[in-house]
Amino acid sequence: MNALRIHRTAYRPQDDAHHPHTPRARQAAASLGATLERPSPHAEQNEPAHVPLQPGRVTLLLGPSGAGKSTILRDLQRAALILGMNVVLDAPQHPSNQRAEHTAAAADDDIDSPQHDPAAHHANDPNPHNDTDTETHDTADHHDAIAPDGARASDRLRPDTHPTDSHTNPPAVPGPAEHPGPERDHVDRRHAATLPADVTARLALDRPAVDLLAHSTDHAMNRLAALGLGELHTFVNRPSQLSTGQLARLRLALACDVLESESDRDRPINADSNALAGATPPVGSLLLLDEFAANLDRHTARSVAAAFAKRLAALDLRLAAGAAAVVVTPNESIAPLLNPAHALRLDAAGRLKAEKPPRAPNAARSEARPRRVSPAVRHDAVGDPFTIAPDDRDAYRTLAPLHYRPGHPATIVKVLSARVHDEPPRRLTRAAHRRGALAAALVVSMPTLNAAWRSLAWGDAFTRTNTTAGAERLNRHLRCISRVIVDPRFRSRGLASALVRAYLDDPLTPCTEALAAMGRACPFFERAGMTPYHLAPTPRDARLLDLFAQLGAERDRLATPRRAWRELLDAADRSFGDAGRATLERELRRWAGDSRNTVKLARAPAETIFLAAAPAVIATPVAYAHASPKRRRAPPADAP
Repeated sequence: MNALRIHRTAYRPQDDAHHPHTPRARQAAASLGATLERPSPHAEQNEPAHVPLQPGRVTLLLGPSGAGKSTILRDLQRAALILGMNVVLDAPQHPSNQRAEHTAAAADDDIDSPQHDPAAHHANDPNPHNDTDTETHDTADHHDAIAPDGARASDRLRPDTHPTDSHTNPPAVPGPAEHPGPERDHVDRRHAATLPADVTARLALDRPAVDLLAHSTDHAMNRLAALGLGELHTFVNRPSQLSTGQLARLRLALACDVLESESDRDRPINADSNALAGATPPVGSLLLLDEFAANLDRHTARSVAAAFAKRLAALDLRLAAGAAAVVVTPNESIAPLLNPAHALRLDAAGRLKAEKPPRAPNAARSEARPRRVSPAVRHDAVGDPFTIAPDDRDAYRTLAPLHYRPGHPATIVKVLSARVHDEPPRRLTRAAHRRGALAAALVVSMPTLNAAWRSLAWGDAFTRTNTTAGAERLNRHLRCISRVIVDPRFRSRGLASALVRAYLDDPLTPCTEALAAMGRACPFFERAGMTPYHLAPTPRDARLLDLFAQLGAERDRLATPRRAWRELLDAADRSFGDAGRATLERELRRWAGDSRNTVKLARAPAETIFLAAAPAVIATPVAYAHASPKRRRAPPADAP
């Protein structure tokens, strides 16, 4: 069995030059006949202990408060560093750890201090999607999106998943063709060099969350979304602007990111250690987490625990020398969701004993007479029962404020909801479904007439939408999944993919499409069986972006359009003189007139056009398509 041997230092109240004991503390110790001297390196120690580690799995450390679990984590950190392992210790609740981390950060010349980081003092800009009116559908010509990082295509992170071929499309309508997704990206070394190799020090920078991960913007969004932070405001807000629960999830994302980004650095092995000389590290990287999920509600804690177990397994596969974790949590009810390989319990006397790791209970075995449940009941990634059924628009409106787009679809034709139950219903009735907690909603809408990307998926089947017959054919054979929203408490459980699969199993039409600006961060459409299409800018968007680039406006600057507009006017005056503003206005009106969705803006003031154009041209959406073999096949493109 792979294990890390530690020497446990006996606890003594500590005293040092920066934190001397007060007279009252000395009086309290004297009244008990105790001493307050700091133990020397040769002071009495507990017996050596072995902490088992398994690559890709969690070792649980349990016990009552005050038993010394945090002390064991620090002993593990010390032993792992002696062996040259890559170690990340995150103990946000322990003042001594924060003090030690702050001292180490201050001594490291490579770590940016918040006092020297201008970004730490900038006021947070308002959400960019509030600066402009948007269409109510995701379309290739006009859509709302999170601004990309502005990097070159070869440097931008690509989704970790690839197109699926698990569904066969009917030949009557050209089905979604296989479209290879972009390749994976690696750690952005240039950006990583500006970040401390420490969770607390990164948080102290108080930069937007996507800036605190050592990966490209798309990859950072994906990592944050995997731990339930998949919203625009959690991407762009700073740690000081997050709630306590959101901050706990951000710390977990940063701990995994530090472990991954620092894994390939050479670390010297301390061969002078008498205790560990000649020992072989059981894994190359070790993550030590204290007070795991201590500030999260029950549903969120369960979601985060399951997501972390998956993330750790992925880290173990990604890192050549493997990775493991030792987790201390006061919430033992979530322990089975961490899928622990080992469990150690520390009693009040400080004795460390191994015990059988907790496993999720089997409902069929736990009851003498298993309760009959509806066959429509499913179980999510954490084992909670949930149901999917049609719902009314109120279910969507309840979750709509959580979506990154402010508007609503104009032509809602169907709403599906996923609800999580404490006890699975025996029969799936409307009332039984609604007794569950609303966890997610999917909205189906009528398709937009014009989508420049549509020919990529369907060929010539839906190209003549400018005619009455073409529009009728489009409305008869195609529907759009316009919204999929998951309550943050239930994210990372697979509910979004389950909703999409449920609709695709019984669609309203033979053809289904979707367009998602969050497709790169949350590729759940692809996981559900839809074929992705990573879209390039349309010709009119590319022309406008080229003009902005000539004026020195970086693409990501357009995420704050009102500020960018003032900068563009100044740049146009400097670059083109009197003709600068006229050139900018002419190109904006040309952009507006090139699409039916925006032609009404062509006579509007130039600033109004720009406020509508900015979020449209910077978006990097992913289109999805799926043809259902269960529905009647659509007629050929030349049919009426």
